[in-house]
Formats: sequence, C-alpha cells, structure tokens
Amino acid sequence: MKSYKTSAYKCASDLFATTVFRKVVRENDTELFNVRAYRLLEACPDINPQCTADLICKAYSILSEGYRVEYFYKNTILNELLTKQRFLQDSIVVFNEFKINKSIADVVYINGKNRAYEIKTELDNPERLHNQIADYKKMFSEINIVTHVSLYEKYKQILNDDSIGIYILDESLKIQIRRQATADNTKLDLEVMLKTLRKKEIICLVYDLAKIHVQTSNIIFFEECLSILEECDIIKVQLRVFYYLKKRGINEKDMLLDVKTMNELKYLCLSLGFAKRDYEILYNFLGLPILK
Repeated sequence: MKSYKTSAYKCASDLFATTVFRKVVRENDTELFNVRAYRLLEACPDINPQCTADLICKAYSILSEGYRVEYFYKNTILNELLTKQRFLQDSIVVFNEFKINKSIADVVYINGKNRAYEIKTELDNPERLHNQIADYKKMFSEINIVTHVSLYEKYKQILNDDSIGIYILDESLKIQIRRQATADNTKLDLEVMLKTLRKKEIICLVYDLAKIHVQTSNIIFFEECLSILEECDIIKVQLRVFYYLKKRGINEKDMLLDVKTMNELKYLCLSLGFAKRDYEILYNFLGLPILK
C-alpha cells in the first residue's frame, strides 16, 4: 500500500464534495472539478488516470488506503444496503444527513424497523456523541455507531449503553456488526418526531390517528396538531411518522442501482437526489478524458 502526504489525501477527499458534482451535473460547470483534479494529479503524479471515471476510482482508492473520511463510510454503508434483496423490492428507504432536534444523523435506514447510524471515523473525536445519541433516541428505536475496527473498544467504553449497536469497518473495508442494537422506545419525543414531517404529512397523520381534519391557521397549526396527538399512543405516532417518511422514496432508484453509476459515487447521487437527466449527464462526464 502506497502512502501519501496528508495534503494528497485531502486532495482526494475534496473531489467527492457535493458542491463539485452539483456544479458538473446541474450547472454544466466543470471548472471546480478540474481544479481539484489538477491538485490531486500534482500531489499524486503516479496515478495516471485515463478518464474521469478512472480518476474518481483512483482517488477513492487513495481514501480507502489511508484517509477514510466520513464520505467513505457513508458510501460504504449505502453500497452494502443497496445489495440487500429487500432494498431491491422497494421496502427500504435511506435518508442521509437527517436532522433530528439539534443533531444530524449521518444515515437513516427505514424498513420494518427504523435505524439511525452515527459515523465516527479515525479522524473524528467523540465529544458530541452522547448529545447526538440523546437526540436520536427521541425518534429512533435502534441507534448504531459505525467506526473503524481499531476503535471498537474505545467506543464500546465511551458509549456505556448496551442498547446502542456497534458496526465496524474491518480491514477488508467491509461493514461488520460487532454489537446488535436493541430497541429502546423510552425516550421518544412527539414534538421532535413531528418536526421531521411536512405540513401535508402532519395533516394526514393527525387524521389517520385521531380522525380529525386540522383546519387552524398556520400560526397555531403545529401546536394544535401536537395537542391532538398527545392523546395518541406514541409508538403508533412513531410508526405513522416513518410511514410518511418512507413514502418520500428515493429519486430514480433504478439508476442509483445501475452498474453505470459508479459504486464510488452512489452516496453523492443519493444525497443530491439525481433525476434521470442528471444521471445521463454524469455518465457522459465520467467518460471524458483527463486534461493534463
């Protein structure tokens, strides 16, 4: 395994920014990509890519060998979820960067169960972890930490909560479960869950559970819905919240799964919510030669 300077690893990481690919696909602007590609080629002159896809593949390989940033973990988790048969049968929905109270869950995975994943890379520190978990417990029954195998014992001690699952990225760069999460519904918070929904979804949820058509003004709408749902079983509310989140689905799932969509870019495509035309532009871009 070849070792690079930290500046070279950062150059590889910079290539996978959503800003870069948003400009390429949505604005037909490749300048930022080209600047970052040039910096990477200067820092790693030995990689010698033949086309854009080749450059991305080699940049990702550099990250995998010595600089596993959050994007690498998110993308690895997503690729493993995409291989599940139930995902192919439309029973799994994945959200990225999901806001819960004052925290943002790295990956949220909804099927028959609801799971939040918090990623702690070798480059992270754990100082906010307890606050993040406290927020996630206000909405999710199962919470998992994903970290490198070398950090398993460290996070096992830090967590001090056997209900939290721990997944590790092993030496073969596969995600493996080390400790199974157990469901904990004791901290569910109605207000926090409701704030993840859109107004129309809340109206439908209130009617589903209380058979009441909410027709109040916008000023008191949320408080009125909250008051009505406080009379309902919070587990039933949670299930209905996830029902509506799941209905949002994923843009162009078939194209996300398509072999033409590089595994190295799956998470970027998901987070940017690519439409069919976006994917077509991306495929064309990936075939372009590298200007040296």
